[in-house]
Amino acid sequence: MPLVVAVIFFSLWVFALGQLEQPEISISRPANKSAHISWKASIQGFSSKIIHWYWQKPNKGLEYLLHVFLTISAQDCSGGKTKKLEVSKNAHTSTSTLKIKFLEKEDEVVYHCACWIRH
Repeated sequence: MPLVVAVIFFSLWVFALGQLEQPEISISRPANKSAHISWKASIQGFSSKIIHWYWQKPNKGLEYLLHVFLTISAQDCSGGKTKKLEVSKNAHTSTSTLKIKFLEKEDEVVYHCACWIRH
């Protein structure tokens, strides 16, 4: 069974200092399985921040996927991938997790996570 590799790159796009933790730089999962990509930020007020997820295909720009505000996906702009993507947010651990279901070759991209902080 072929493996689908998801290359993970997280971005903390902020207008203030924050720390970012990436448990895994890249992951490999079998096709038709699920992958969970987590992002942890040490920023003040994480529970009230909107977390945005993007992907970037080779030689292409960033493409917006979806965002989460409280604890579940707030909006899906993934071009019909609603059944494929889920995002969650845990305010207690300051973590956001993207779940990609039914992995296929086209999911082998770079994923970005972002949070904006205003002063």
